Amino acid sequence: MEEPVIISHPNYKCLNYKDFVIIDSTYSPNFKYDLHHDGPARISIVLQGDLTEKVSRQNEYATTSSIVYKPEGVEHCNTFGPKGARIISIIYKRTPLLAPTHFDDKQDWVWFHNPIHTSQGIQFLHALDTSIQMSAVEESIMELTSTLFKAPHSISKAPPPWLKHITNCIQDEYDQSLRVKDLAKSVQVHPVYLARVFRQHFGCSVKEYLHNVRMRKVLDALSAGKQSISEIAYDCGFADQSHLNRLFKSKIRSTPKRFNKMVQTIME
Repeated sequence: MEEPVIISHPNYKCLNYKDFVIIDSTYSPNFKYDLHHDGPARISIVLQGDLTEKVSRQNEYATTSSIVYKPEGVEHCNTFGPKGARIISIIYKRTPLLAPTHFDDKQDWVWFHNPIHTSQGIQFLHALDTSIQMSAVEESIMELTSTLFKAPHSISKAPPPWLKHITNCIQDEYDQSLRVKDLAKSVQVHPVYLARVFRQHFGCSVKEYLHNVRMRKVLDALSAGKQSISEIAYDCGFADQSHLNRLFKSKIRSTPKRFNKMVQTIME
């Protein structure tokens, strides 16, 4: 088997394979990275911390498990949060196998936050952490690539203004018991109408969206490693640790304990 070359650095560690490079980068708290580009096209996964990335006039906030695709040479700025950040990047070399046809000059810079993408990203990280065979890591990269660039569902109508209020409420009160009936009342629409419009624009129910928000908070807390899983379950609005474990396994195809351990050991 071909062994990767490991390059150590105060801020990153690199696995240099034949067809791709994987870089584990660490950024200091509140660090600001002025306008720059990263070179070749890459997929990056936020493993710990958070950041805001700016391309042209567009800002994107990302936290644990957020995934970004950046085309070759795209110029951007980064501002990292008070915890800094740790990011795992897959840099594609010029080969037909690991540079799929949809990775071309027409592919835009885009961030992904959906649990479907999160799940596949974590499967790649797990393969990277546990696999001794390069083929297993390659296969997980291809699965991740395929998941990210499936044709998106889109609708032509702009979302109604009240829908933003609903999503803001869920983001702010994710640890509370939120009911569609009460959310609909707050914007003076019928619950059935709210449910239908919400699914049209987000591709999921209000309950699923709430679970997705909670799951992102759980991943962020797990990566910080400062709380027990039972404490995280309570703080993120779950009935108990068992409830969290069931939903985590359903959405992420892993367990909180396994994810927590992986964050500490990956690329050591």
